[in-house]
Amino acid sequence: MDRYSSMPFSFVNLIADVLQLFLLIRFLFIFFGANAANAFVAFVYTATRPFILIFRSIFTPTTVGGYTIDWATLITMIVVAVLATVIMRLLAIILDTAAGDDVDHVHRHA
Repeated sequence: MDRYSSMPFSFVNLIADVLQLFLLIRFLFIFFGANAANAFVAFVYTATRPFILIFRSIFTPTTVGGYTIDWATLITMIVVAVLATVIMRLLAIILDTAAGDDVDHVHRHA
């Protein structure tokens, strides 16, 4: 597990976690009908809008009993989690391969 605390992994985790947090806040704001004129709510909506746009035209929000489920935000959260996992796995493969190449290179010339 130590290799996942190194710089590239912690950077990917930080970006994914911050984005997930903002998406969760967005989802909750929409779910509970937060006032979009509020500066913080508007900031969250503006900051997360580019990430959900691709799914907005595919999945429309559903309102049930006064609560709105924003499917585009939920799908975006899932996609971000999957992409972060894929990037972490690719980084692990690349870094393991690079470390293996260095070891092989040393052994071949020794």
